[in-house]
Amino acid sequence: MAQIAGLEVGIPDDMLDPGTEWMTAVLRTSGAITAGTSVAALTVEPFQVGVGLVGQLGRASMTYDNGEGPATVIIKWPIDVPAQRGMGDALNAYEREVRYYVDHAEESPLRVPTIHAAMITDDKSRCVIVMEDLSSMRQGDRINGMTWDESVTAVETLARWHAHWHEHPELDRLSDVFYAIQHPVYNVILPQFMAGGWENCQKYGVEHLTPEVVDFGNRWTDLLPVFQKHFHKDLTLIHADWRADNMFIDDNGEIVMIDFQLTGVGVGAYDLGYFVSQSLEREVRGGRERELVDTYTAALANHGVHRDPDDVWFDFQVSVAWCLIYGVASYAEFEHLPGEGQFVLDTLLRRSIAGILDVDAIAAIDRLIAEV
Repeated sequence: MAQIAGLEVGIPDDMLDPGTEWMTAVLRTSGAITAGTSVAALTVEPFQVGVGLVGQLGRASMTYDNGEGPATVIIKWPIDVPAQRGMGDALNAYEREVRYYVDHAEESPLRVPTIHAAMITDDKSRCVIVMEDLSSMRQGDRINGMTWDESVTAVETLARWHAHWHEHPELDRLSDVFYAIQHPVYNVILPQFMAGGWENCQKYGVEHLTPEVVDFGNRWTDLLPVFQKHFHKDLTLIHADWRADNMFIDDNGEIVMIDFQLTGVGVGAYDLGYFVSQSLEREVRGGRERELVDTYTAALANHGVHRDPDDVWFDFQVSVAWCLIYGVASYAEFEHLPGEGQFVLDTLLRRSIAGILDVDAIAAIDRLIAEV
């Protein structure tokens, strides 16, 4: 990986106008341009506005003097909406991503964009990441979902990454930055998310709800301690946002992963359940969920981590049940969203509930409760 520029180059006040001198320093430090090459002109346009919950993006376009360099890069910095910025700070989202790219990406068997700069101030009030623009690659489609072949690749990639971090001696220390789901902040934020969205979910998403799912949704917050205890075993580093639109696929079919703002410590099946229930349509899954889980378990074994397939399947079922919150949380704002935004929420809720029903996830929760 190229050298990553840090605070020695400073953080501009305006990320939509960071200046040619700053970008020159960043790209020289990362090795993207030579010491004799300078950024001659720079324009930054907002990019994928409204996509990030706690971050915002810009695409920088550049021309050069005395040499060549990347035509574009992506700049990422904290969102300026107070409530969402507060959430990002509470979740330690900005430090998580910076620290992953600076300290851990190079040693991990997971391909990420070239990072030219990743920096955060000591008080965590300011943060910026400058990364490779991956738009020449095919981005995973969160709305239409992944194909079966793409899903198999995503699961095998995930297992390789999880195996690297499985029971890693540094996990306890890493959890200071990469929060486990047992972190006290989740006991505050997650019940708020569920309460904020569940009422609207039952109003606007009622066509997807069954009586058993409604009953489970009513119990979800009370079950939070049970989930938290279950997820704290067979520990590894989890991405916690392993979904289609965070994946870019190159010409060889290899996945390049972005967005490490929620990366934490937990059981690997958390990522697996999240991915299958959020990024695959029922028609693609086709009743083959166990096949994907067994693919994951076999890939773990190929990389030296041996887990009982039935245990992984159970962890997967519990994770799919947990993921109801992802389909519910954003419904708090449903009536204020444009039609396209409402369609996205409806799609994710429908997919989440279909996953819960198809893998019998609620029965797994009842078994989990009985075993506590």
